[in-house]
This record gives sequence, C-alpha cells and structure tokens, in this order.
Amino acid sequence: MAVEQVRATYPDMPAAERMDTAVAIATYALNGPGNIADLRSVDSGQTSVVAKLEGIEGSGLVLWNNSNLDTTLGGGTLNPAFDDGTANQAFHTNFFIAGSYVAGNDPAQLTILFSGNVAHETIDRDAWGNGGGSHADYAASSMGIMIGKELTTARDFAARSDRGEISYGQDLDLLLPSMTFGGMSAAGATPLRVAAQTDAQYDASVKMADLVRGVREDFFYKVGVENNPLYRLGILFFQIPPAINGLRGVLPAGGTFGG
Repeated sequence: MAVEQVRATYPDMPAAERMDTAVAIATYALNGPGNIADLRSVDSGQTSVVAKLEGIEGSGLVLWNNSNLDTTLGGGTLNPAFDDGTANQAFHTNFFIAGSYVAGNDPAQLTILFSGNVAHETIDRDAWGNGGGSHADYAASSMGIMIGKELTTARDFAARSDRGEISYGQDLDLLLPSMTFGGMSAAGATPLRVAAQTDAQYDASVKMADLVRGVREDFFYKVGVENNPLYRLGILFFQIPPAINGLRGVLPAGGTFGG
C-alpha cells in the first residue's frame, strides 16, 4: 500500500504531507502520467499532489501499472453497482478520487470536476466507444468524487493536528485505504490492514469503512445523489466531519489516531 510505503520511507513527514504523498503514489500507479494534465486543471493548490506527480514523472521511476485493472469485472470485492462489464474500474474511479482530493474545498474546481463527470458519461464519444459511458461508470465516478472529498476532510484534520490545533490526527493517513474501500466495496467486505495500524486503529478503520458504505447505501443517496450534485455536497459537508470526529468515541482509551 502507498500509505505503508510512505510511512516506512518518510517516518518524520508531517501527517498532511504523508497523505498527499500516498495519494500521489497511488494515483501514479493506477493512472500513470497521462492524467496529470487533467488533474492539474482541477487543482486548487491546497495539496502538493500534482507537484508530486510531476516529480514522479520526471524521476524516471516505473510506478505505473500500465495494464487493465479490476480484471474480475466486478467479481471480486467491487460493488456490483459499479460493474459495467468492462475492466479498469480502478483506473476510472481513482481519477475522480484524485481529482476531488486536489480540488479540495474549492467550489469552482469541484464544479469543473462534477461537470467533467457528467460530460464523460454522456457526450464523450471516446468514452462510449471504449466501453465507458455507462450508468455504472457514472455511479463509480460520483462515488470517487465523494471519497476524494472524504479524504480532503481527513487531510484537513491532519493539517490541524500538524499545526497543534487539535490533539489527534497524526495517524489519519491510516484511514485512507478504508475510506476508499468503504466507498467502492461490496457489502460485507472488510478492508485490508495497514501494517502500521494497532488493533484499535484497525477496528476503527473497519468502522470507518462501514460508515462510508452506510452513506452510500442511504436511500436518499441512491435516489438523489447520483443525479443531484448539490445534495451530494450536503452529505459530504454534514456527515463526513462528524464521522471523523466520532472516531474518538469508537476507540478505546489510549488507542486514538495520533492522540
């Protein structure tokens, strides 16, 4: 996992920077260099992800998978709602996760990303001609945008912890995999454990994955969110921050994330 790699290589890196680095590594591995320009077009400058992607590209490191991903076509832990009978849903969805993350809290950049999602799945002939342009794709990319916003919120908490404003948040990067997993996985699936997690932190990661999955399974999300960006933003702003705050309540004493 990118989170494990970053922690092992840069143990003293500030928490928010660790998150940016992990997102950059995962994005380059899944999406390669070809999407850097598109991510730059929605970059708010609130993270260092795009700069890190450009640095990876210039370094000559071979990180890009450069092949079809999710070749199980939804037969693994991928939520069947995101299976359109094609491979590469990990590639497709992660672009929107990364796009939402680099857009951060900038409404203008998020609007561009939302609009791009709609255009890609409706009027983009290249997408339709290559097996994209499906409702399952739209559902997956919409969830990707939501996951990216969740990661942004977690990063905001980590940055506040870096500045000494809150007493927890230094280990919130350990939640990145479970947030992504919770949004994209089938019911009943459990996230992989990050090597650095304590038992209490892994239990919290499972709970976070369930919280994210619960938002996705909400009736109003299913009915209105995929076709109503304003409602989606309402879920993000009003449900995700309390969920992160609530982690302090689900962990036993002494088992907080960087407490």
